[in-house]
Amino acid sequence: MGKSSNFVQCINKAIEKGYLNECFTAKEVKEAFKKLCDDGDNECCNFAENTYSSFLSKHKEGNSGGYKTYFKKCKYKGYKLIKVL
Repeated sequence: MGKSSNFVQCINKAIEKGYLNECFTAKEVKEAFKKLCDDGDNECCNFAENTYSSFLSKHKEGNSGGYKTYFKKCKYKGYKLIKVL
């Protein structure tokens, strides 16, 4: 599985485990991934520091780069997962 797929799968796992709310920020994703790592989920470890914010914005609904859409902006803060692999 590619890094993009892993990142989205890890967000989904974090939501399922209650580590992330429906709407989340890059900082909250990083904290949730740390909890998944602490639980022994090694696929959710070792993402580069800038991945958390850049991946969310790059893959949001209406992105200008033509990237696959996984997220949409929430009304007040952060992003929401709209597509699970």
